[in-house]
Amino acid sequence: LKPSVEALSPAAGAAVREAMHLASGPAQDFLQALDRVADAFPENSAAQVVVAQLHGASGDTRAALDRLDRVLIRDSGDVQALAARAALHAADGQYDAAEETLRRLAATDPDNALALAGLAELAAVRGDHASALALLERLRRADPSATEVRL
Repeated sequence: LKPSVEALSPAAGAAVREAMHLASGPAQDFLQALDRVADAFPENSAAQVVVAQLHGASGDTRAALDRLDRVLIRDSGDVQALAARAALHAADGQYDAAEETLRRLAATDPDNALALAGLAELAAVRGDHASALALLERLRRADPSATEVRL
């Protein structure tokens, strides 16, 4: 489960990772400034998701989940918010919460590659290889070009 901040661009993803490695100082100031901007535009779901991912990358999972939950209150099927929420839970080892979120995503879009790949990954982590393979096969049928499928 990869946070969608990587989808911005490889350079942006690298910059975000580098900035979040700094424990304080300019990176924290930058994140606080982004919080203020995102708070000024609460209806901009894409901005909310990116800022939530930055909080998650900085280790502040609670702030990240709070921001994502506000997006999901407005739009319970927001694909990016659901994917980011699942990734945060999985990264924290909260596999049940990650699975519940991915199932919500799959209910919104049954052929969603992120949901199918994430559910397959969680099944594999839990040792349920038959379910993982079935989900990957479903993903392959839904999206033959999916890079997530590595059979």
